[in-house]
Amino acid sequence: HGVDVPEELVDGVHKRYNKPIWVTEYGLQNFSGSPRYPSEAQEVTFINGTTKGMQSRSYVERYAWFALPAVGDSLPFGLYKDGNTPTDAGKAYKAAG
Repeated sequence: HGVDVPEELVDGVHKRYNKPIWVTEYGLQNFSGSPRYPSEAQEVTFINGTTKGMQSRSYVERYAWFALPAVGDSLPFGLYKDGNTPTDAGKAYKAAG
C-alpha cells in the first residue's frame, strides 16, 4: 500500500527544491512480482485525474505517459493498439491536450 499519486510526488519535489518539474514517465501499474495492469476504465479515470492535476500546477512544465505497447496483458495500459488506433487510455490522454 502507501502508493503516492503523481500529484503528491510532484508537489513534494517542487516544495523541496522550488524548481520547474518535468514528469518524464508516469502511469498506473504494479511491477511487484508479475506486472499487473489496471482495467481500461481505471486507466481512463487515472489519466483524466492526473492530467488535470498536472495541468493545474504552473510549475509542471512537461509530463509524459509511460507508454508500454498495447499488447497482451498490457492492452489497457498502452495508448495505441498499433501505430494508428488509440486505446481508451490513448483517447483520454489525447483529449487531455
